[in-house]
Amino acid sequence: MVGGFQANEYVKGVGLGPHVDTHMGFEGAVLSLSLAGPCVMEFRKVGGEAIEGKRFLLLPPRSLLVLVGEARYGWSHYIPNHKVTRGIRERKS
Repeated sequence: MVGGFQANEYVKGVGLGPHVDTHMGFEGAVLSLSLAGPCVMEFRKVGGEAIEGKRFLLLPPRSLLVLVGEARYGWSHYIPNHKVTRGIRERKS
C-alpha cells in the first residue's frame, strides 16, 4: 500500500541537505528512484562519531534506494554539492 508520493528534480551539481525522513504522514519504507545521472549519497549515523558513523553509497541511473527501520530513522542522508566541470576532449592524430 502506498502512503504517499513525491517527485523531485535536482539541478546537476546541486546537492540535497542532510536530513532524516520522519513519518511524513506515513510509516514504513521510503523509496527513492533515480532516473537521471549517477550521484553519491552520504549517510551519517544520527548522534554517531563524525568519521566512524559515515558511509557513502553510489546511486547509478535507474537505481532504487529503499530506506526502512534504522536506515530510515537512525541515519541522516544527503547528496553533497559538487562543482560541475566540463571534460576536455583530446584530439586524435
